[in-house]
Amino acid sequence: MQTKATMNNIIELIGVEVDLLDQHGNTHYIATAIMEDVYKVRTSLLDPAEWRPGQCSGGFVVEPGEEHPPLKNDHSELLAYINGQEIEWKSDDDDPPVIWK
Repeated sequence: MQTKATMNNIIELIGVEVDLLDQHGNTHYIATAIMEDVYKVRTSLLDPAEWRPGQCSGGFVVEPGEEHPPLKNDHSELLAYINGQEIEWKSDDDDPPVIWK
């Protein structure tokens, strides 16, 4: 099984929450989403492996004076904000199930 990093190929944004307020005034956030092309799985022994979606999380930092994510606004505004961030998404599942047809 392989995993691959994707750059904001969000299928569904699950949530965004504050993780930490540091001593420099930075706010650290964690975003969780269902992302495209997270796992490469085989559907049968004869077929090539296919990319499948999976749940991922990633962090980002907002420095003092920068715009914070619109947590209380319309979901589409929050999704647009997250899509504008450079987030390194990591799979939340260490061992995804293998899908066999």
